Amino acid sequence: MVRTRIRTYVLDESYSYFVPSLWGGEHTLKLGGGISFTQMPPRTTVDSGTFQFRSDLPYDPANAATYPFQFDVVVGPPNVDGFDVQTLGEASATVDAEHLNYFTPASLSALVERSGLEVAETSTPGRLDAELVRKRALAGNVELEPFLRRVLIDEWDRLGEPFQDFLAANGLSSSLWLVARR
Repeated sequence: MVRTRIRTYVLDESYSYFVPSLWGGEHTLKLGGGISFTQMPPRTTVDSGTFQFRSDLPYDPANAATYPFQFDVVVGPPNVDGFDVQTLGEASATVDAEHLNYFTPASLSALVERSGLEVAETSTPGRLDAELVRKRALAGNVELEPFLRRVLIDEWDRLGEPFQDFLAANGLSSSLWLVARR
């Protein structure tokens, strides 16, 4: 989760003065002004790739000279071999109508290589798999086997983060990233 801090500075000053009998009636004079400044840092996004071109010509699909000669592309579909998908099955939020294709690191690598690209890197950098399964278990939506109950419920404060680190380091997170290169 990316947390964004928005800072707002407000300067507001008002002056009111009640004059009971000025020019034959009761009046209130009000003077004031204000200024507001909002500062917000730019949002960060995952880099989707880099492209290298031989010229600075504008892109033209009919002109091969405007195609990149080398590029890296980052893709990130769900990993169907990931912990929360394997543990929760169809109860996993990853299994839904939005995802028409499901990949594993091996199947996505094979698809990329068949397309004539080189697989530069694969990783499963996820940080939420263990927590997602834990929340489902706490809500009573899934029954955990004794070992997972110990890790995800009973000793969560001690074992939760190391367990998630293990999942990410061993290709077992449901978040899959692949860098393809040409």
